[in-house]
Amino acid sequence: MEMGFFDLNVKILKLSGLWVPDKEDSNYMILVIYNSICVCYSMIYFTIAELVALKESASDLNDLIANLNMTMSFILTLAKVFGWFYYRKNIVRIIKLLEAKENTFSENNVDNENIISEKKRFKNIWTKSFFIVASLVPISAGILSLTDTVISGNKYINYQNDSTTIYLQKLPYHSWIPFNYASSKYSFSFAVITQCLALLNCGYITVGLDMMFVALVSLVTAHFTVCSMAFEKSTNVRREISKQLKDSFVYQKVLMRECDKRIKKCVKHLQVLIGVCQELETIYSPLVLLQVLISLVVLCTCLYLVSSLPIGMRLLGNELAYLLAIEIQVATYSYVGNELTYSALEIPTAIYQSKWSSTSLDFKKIMLITMMRMQKPVHISVGKFSALTLNTFVMIAKTSYSIFAVLKGN
Repeated sequence: MEMGFFDLNVKILKLSGLWVPDKEDSNYMILVIYNSICVCYSMIYFTIAELVALKESASDLNDLIANLNMTMSFILTLAKVFGWFYYRKNIVRIIKLLEAKENTFSENNVDNENIISEKKRFKNIWTKSFFIVASLVPISAGILSLTDTVISGNKYINYQNDSTTIYLQKLPYHSWIPFNYASSKYSFSFAVITQCLALLNCGYITVGLDMMFVALVSLVTAHFTVCSMAFEKSTNVRREISKQLKDSFVYQKVLMRECDKRIKKCVKHLQVLIGVCQELETIYSPLVLLQVLISLVVLCTCLYLVSSLPIGMRLLGNELAYLLAIEIQVATYSYVGNELTYSALEIPTAIYQSKWSSTSLDFKKIMLITMMRMQKPVHISVGKFSALTLNTFVMIAKTSYSIFAVLKGN
């Protein structure tokens, strides 16, 4: 299936094991096995391993906070994975609908391709940036841990009375390991690799699903912009018709009919976009609420950990990278939600700016009804509580810092 706007998103979903292959694909069984291993290992096994390790990390406050952060992030990603598989067919149908070739307004002299290409460039830049950050978090943690093992591994070896040895270096993340990783440096190194691989694929799953949301909302925003321009230029048909007709009465009649035809096409497309937004609201509103709540807690606790750890400590880099990833995640959600809302609000102004004074009564009725409908904001909500806009990001940042200041003060 060709997906010009979503090609990068599909590649990341395939890499993370979430894209369901076509049954006609010659490698169908291999891809199914690969997907099953990726999802079961990084999402099911490692989430359980994080939960089991909570009791072990309870003795140290910083360890407990770091473990809780990671566990909440995994639970959030697991919820998104369930949402993806539950609504996958709906999302694919929306993608096909938005990428349909009939959704163009070339007769209105609207440059659809340029507007959509600009949104695609924006989406791809954010996707690549988030992908790099999501890769850096586990890779940097693994490299730092393994480097310490290679360079200073001997200092972590503790000899017991019965001539056995225990390797005491701490793992980069708190999770249950199904073998004795403290038996040697090699066992420890293998445990580090298994942890980082799980974190790496979880990061790719998060990027794939979050950026699919960003891509969908960005493309809908582009279509609202195209629709606004089409409404504004829906009456620009005089020059085309005047070259064909000289009779003023016939000219006026044909002009009105052509204007009616064009505004009806615009309204039909606008109704499709509103329907898509309502469907996206149903799919993503609960997930956005969960994202906001968990991001609020994780940002606060990350700030606490960063301020508590001494400069130069190995874990400080891990927490800073994780903090940056969460910031990018929330900022991207808020920005695209904000763009969607404001692009829809531009429709009434665009309609009014069309040269409607000499159009038919039907045109004016359609114009008024559409303008009245678009007074009601179109948005993705945060669990039906408030619109997802840049104010959401500011609210999360301010609340997180306020809670952090109280915790630090006490």
